[in-house]
Formats: sequence, C-alpha cells, structure tokens
Amino acid sequence: MVGARLPVSRIRHVGQILLLFVAVFAPAADLARAQSTPVEARISSVNGSALLLDGTPTPSAAKRGDVLQPGQEIDTREAVATLRLS
Repeated sequence: MVGARLPVSRIRHVGQILLLFVAVFAPAADLARAQSTPVEARISSVNGSALLLDGTPTPSAAKRGDVLQPGQEIDTREAVATLRLS
C-alpha cells in the first residue's frame, strides 16, 4: 500500500530495539579491537642490510634479537628480515 503509515507505538518499539542493540554491541566492538595481552615483536633473523627506522635522522642496523617498539619501521630494500610475535 503506497502511503501507508506505521502506528506511533510500533515506531517507538523499533526505536527502543535499535537503542538496545547499540547499547549492547557498541562496547563489545571496542573490546574486540583491544588486545588482552601485550604482543612483543622481535627480529628473529636478518639476511642482508636491513635498517631500523624510529623517526630519528639516523637509522640503525636491524639485528637479530632487536625488539620493535610501536612506530618503528624496518627498511628491507636490500635485506630479508623475519619477525617473531609473542
């Protein structure tokens, strides 16, 4: 039926269901993105000349055993680096 209108009580009911849905699942979405335990990234091997970049003007040589910190990058243009996550 074109132009049919829903009763006001039904619109309120649908609104309450949507509000409940958002209230229940919004916090769950934040928890799903969070890691419950910290993860450590460590270089387990380097073949070639890899550089560790941390925002300073002078990069350092990436070597086995280095622990990566948030924001650090590894330049592997002339190397292969293997990382281990724990």
